[in-house]
Parts: sequence; C-alpha cells; structure tokens
Amino acid sequence: MDKISVYRHIRLDTNEVFYIGIGKEDRPYSTYHRSAWWKKIANKTKHRVDVLFNDMTWDQACEKEIELIKLYGRRDKGTGTLVNMTDGGEGTRGLIFTKLHRSRMSKALKGKPLTEETKRKISETLKGHINSKEARAKISKALTGKKRSIEACESISKGKTGVLFSKDHKKKLSEAAKTRKRYPMSEETKRKISESRKRTEKIKKKDGQN
Repeated sequence: MDKISVYRHIRLDTNEVFYIGIGKEDRPYSTYHRSAWWKKIANKTKHRVDVLFNDMTWDQACEKEIELIKLYGRRDKGTGTLVNMTDGGEGTRGLIFTKLHRSRMSKALKGKPLTEETKRKISETLKGHINSKEARAKISKALTGKKRSIEACESISKGKTGVLFSKDHKKKLSEAAKTRKRYPMSEETKRKISESRKRTEKIKKKDGQN
C-alpha cells in the first residue's frame, strides 16, 4: 500500500468545498506549495480539512480525485466551486493556460537548446504516434496561410543538407509519392519552389567556401 489519502478543503464562511487533493501523511493539512487562488481563499477565511479516503494506492487515489473534481466542478471552467487548476490524476491534466502564461513559456523556451537525452525521450514518445483526424485538421488550419521567414527556411534547408536516407526509407517515400494526389501547380507555387532551390544552392556554396 502507498498509503495515499484523498481529502477536501471546505471554507468556513460559505461552507463550500473549494479544493480536492491527494497526498501522503500531512499533505491534507499543509499550506505549502498551494496555488495563489487557494492561498487567496485561505487568507480570507478559515477552512476545514476532511480526509475522505485513507491507505489507498496512488492509482486508486488519482481515480477518486478525478471523480470528486468532476463532481464538485472547477471555478476556472465555470462548472463548480473548486480552485483546482487541473482535472486531477495526472498533475497537468485539464490545465488551462492563459495567453500570458503561454507567452511567458514561449519566451523562456526560445533559443534554449535541447539536450540529447531530451531529444531521445521526445523521439521515443512520438514513435508510433498517429494524430487523429481532428488533430490533423487543427494542425492544418493553424498552418494555413502561415509563411516561414527566410531564416526559418534556411535553417530547415541546412538541417536537411547531407541527410542520407536508407533504402527502406526511400522506398516508403516513393510509394507514398505514387499514391499522393497531384494537382497542377500555380505560377506562385512554382516561383516559391524556384526561390527555395536558389536559396538552398546559395547555402551549399557558402558552406563549401567555409
């Protein structure tokens, strides 16, 4: 047994359940590592701790947490009284990021190189992953009309320069190309392809000189 507890916090001014959580030992009574929203309520009024389940495995506790969060509902989703920021069970499941939060994460990650270990983990996670039709439609919609900068095009071109494909990979590319629907290219598309090839040649010449 992992001896995990499932608990709830009830604010005494309104007698409403405002938080559902899981954890070991004294976690239900701890005020550390709580969200700003939780602290705002705790500073405004006293609260009562109800330990609902004891001596559960982690998986059992997660299931109960998800069930109870769904039952009481989340304030950020407009479905209930809880200040929980996720649907429970998996840490960030159902977490809603604000535009400001996404902007800060984007700025923090820009220019930050990935370690080989991180790249390997990402690669293993994506192996065999197939996007649903809905996911593909969203990706397509997000990319439609989006133009890459010259720097981005050059970076992609450099990344592909010198890449050697195995016979099996070449065969798969060939088979995919045969079944792909072909449409007549517009003059604009032809021009873009021509410009892209010219840039690639310039990059190759430049790299050769260096």
